[in-house]
Amino acid sequence: MSIRITLKNKILQDIKDTNYFINKNRESINSLRTSELNIDFISSRTIKINEDISKKQDILNILEKKLVDLENGDLDEEIKNEMKKNSEIISGKSTESKKKKIKTREEDTIKLKKIITKEKIDRRCFKYEKKDVDYSYRFYCKTIAKLPNHIAENLRDMPNNKGYIFKNIHFYGNKNKDNSGLLTLFEKKYEEKDVLIIHEWSDTEYKIYKKHGKNKKYLFSSKKRRII
Repeated sequence: MSIRITLKNKILQDIKDTNYFINKNRESINSLRTSELNIDFISSRTIKINEDISKKQDILNILEKKLVDLENGDLDEEIKNEMKKNSEIISGKSTESKKKKIKTREEDTIKLKKIITKEKIDRRCFKYEKKDVDYSYRFYCKTIAKLPNHIAENLRDMPNNKGYIFKNIHFYGNKNKDNSGLLTLFEKKYEEKDVLIIHEWSDTEYKIYKKHGKNKKYLFSSKKRRII
């Protein structure tokens, strides 16, 4: 039965495509876990990718069950009904029924196009997301290579809740956290070479201090934090 073969080939191709997407996403998770990117970024990206994998796994389970049903003959009646519907449409039987069937078919076609379009968008998004991850990792590696020696040396003796911001990347100390309850990061920007910017986070506030040369630091801005 040609329609059985056609349907089987369609299901097999869908299974192949879905498995490919799942495997690519799992590879991305492994790449993230072995990277040296910011832990928060790795965590959020891993959660998002796992959600995508879960959705695709549900689709895969449906497709595999449909393939088993097809091979066991459980879909024979459905196939016969589909062939009968096609025959009725071609022969022009029951004008009203034909119109309803055509409308249903058109709606199904629209739904199918939406599904296909969404899957294409998902694949495109995955492609771009992987590029973003690769770019971020390359940028991170280049930045580490350019990290000034005095910053690298200071980080060895700093607690883990202190560090530096260099080229928009956060670097934290190697020692255990102190008991201050604060996260403090120091930053110098190219356009303000003589100004030390001190970022300070507590559970309730985010403060920015500035220090010009050897002068005392002063509070530049303060913002309340909402803990979710």
